[in-house]
Amino acid sequence: MTHMHGTVTDYTTGKPVENVEIDVWHTAPNGLYEQQDPDQPDMNLRGRFYTDASGHYDFYCLRPTSYPIPNDGPAGKLLELLDRHPMRPAHIHFIISADGYKPIVTQIFDRTDKHITNDSVFAVKDSLVVDFQPLEGNPKAQFELPYDFKLASFEEAKKNGMKGATEVAP
Repeated sequence: MTHMHGTVTDYTTGKPVENVEIDVWHTAPNGLYEQQDPDQPDMNLRGRFYTDASGHYDFYCLRPTSYPIPNDGPAGKLLELLDRHPMRPAHIHFIISADGYKPIVTQIFDRTDKHITNDSVFAVKDSLVVDFQPLEGNPKAQFELPYDFKLASFEEAKKNGMKGATEVAP
């Protein structure tokens, strides 16, 4: 088990952002998401968490595992033509959103995964690679994963020419 925690701040001001929704999901130890595995309950290993007034969040999750993307269709044929394997390195997915801010859709990757330098879908960037640190004194978790997010306001994003810098209609 892993205790993940961090702070969400405004990219420009550095001030904490309150009530940020953190939508998180990852695979089970068998390498399958719950919608791929009839033995997992709906919404397994998924959650939504919110930051407090200090922009802080924390939750417990499993340390993710690597898995193969489905390779029995067109994606598999393409990978075969490219002489590539179908493996994704262990990762956790996030959608980070708050009123007035450009949402972030991202993944973070476990540095120790053997596929970290050879992701079948080329999604790994150095800034998204993390270290699961040993954790002592917490009976609920063996690892700790601190990770901070920075959100750009729609106003700042527009001013600085960030792509997708428009509010989403309700």
